[in-house]
Amino acid sequence: MTQKPEVRRLDPDDRFTGCDACLSDFWAWAFSDVLTNITRAALAEFIVGYALGVTDGVRREWDKFDHEYRDKKIEVKAAGLAQRFDEGKKRSPPTFKIRKSLPIEWGQPSAKPGAVPVRSADCYVFCVHTETDCKIANPLDLSKWEFLVMSTEKINEIFGDQKSVALSVLEKQRTKRHCTKTDFNGLRATVDTCLAEL
Repeated sequence: MTQKPEVRRLDPDDRFTGCDACLSDFWAWAFSDVLTNITRAALAEFIVGYALGVTDGVRREWDKFDHEYRDKKIEVKAAGLAQRFDEGKKRSPPTFKIRKSLPIEWGQPSAKPGAVPVRSADCYVFCVHTETDCKIANPLDLSKWEFLVMSTEKINEIFGDQKSVALSVLEKQRTKRHCTKTDFNGLRATVDTCLAEL
């Protein structure tokens, strides 16, 4: 099996060679619009990782899960009620991808023969940015985020091979006590409780 490459964590003040720009200039240019789906997803991963105390390394974009925490695997999914691409339009309720995938080891071109699709994480954290107006939305305001935490065991039991799940469906599971809703301040304790039940 090929080893994952070590990635050095860069400093925002690292300078380009050949011009007067630094890395933070690039980051501000490329990632300031945190209402787009791709950037919001990375932001949600950071928020969850920060709550769990596991953001000292570097984000691994192609891993089978988003965070390792207390020897367990955490998957983060994000959605927002304000969408830059259809600002001002009525949109369908948020959904989250929960698709199973083949367990492919790092550096291998494909899964082993006979491999069965699985959800690789132990626990899912569904993150919802609740602000509806793009003009005033500030995804850095953690009071505007809600989190639903659900074990993969429960997801497998309830949703089987389903590829996505609507926020409204997760809310119904919350009323059945299959998942737990929390704010940022309660996120770590909620994840701890979920993992303790595994």
